[in-house]
Amino acid sequence: ETLATEGLRYIRRKNDTGFHYLISNLDGKEVNGWISLSVPAKSIVLFDPLSGVSGATKMKTVDNKSQVYLHLKPGQSIIVKTFTAKNVSGKAFPDYNTAGQPVELKGKWNLSFKDSDPVIKEQYTLDELKSWTTLSDDLKVFAGTGNYSLDFNMPEGKADDWLLNLGQLCESAKVSIDGQKVGTVWSLPFEIPVG
Repeated sequence: ETLATEGLRYIRRKNDTGFHYLISNLDGKEVNGWISLSVPAKSIVLFDPLSGVSGATKMKTVDNKSQVYLHLKPGQSIIVKTFTAKNVSGKAFPDYNTAGQPVELKGKWNLSFKDSDPVIKEQYTLDELKSWTTLSDDLKVFAGTGNYSLDFNMPEGKADDWLLNLGQLCESAKVSIDGQKVGTVWSLPFEIPVG
């Protein structure tokens, strides 16, 4: 395998129709390009273990080696399923490309707590998104759920989908927009497609 030369770590397992790879980008740089696999493939399907998104993906053969196009940010993982003899068709795996400059969500953040020990009744209004552990000594030993919320207008511009980047996140976050659950973010790169 040449995956390691790209800074990727992987586990490969054979199955009845081909191979499964769990590929992780544990390096500090983004991987965006064609990656050679050491097994032959007629088609390839990608599975994002964080979002549950899956679909057939682009592939090609160069010098009798199958290549798959991967876009992995630092800390991101993907499951690659190769099919040795089957042409898989159907929904394509999304290929996220930047449609413009990132838009920072600005405004007053509201922070409240529930199911807490010790009980925190205070509510906070923050000028910027930051860890609650920076707000008081009581919050440094807090165990429970904090609820951050922000009112904002949809950014201008056109995109087929929006990707919410939560920056540096400690532990996990359940993300909702307009009261509708989008999903849970719990590992690098702390991003989630929001529609």
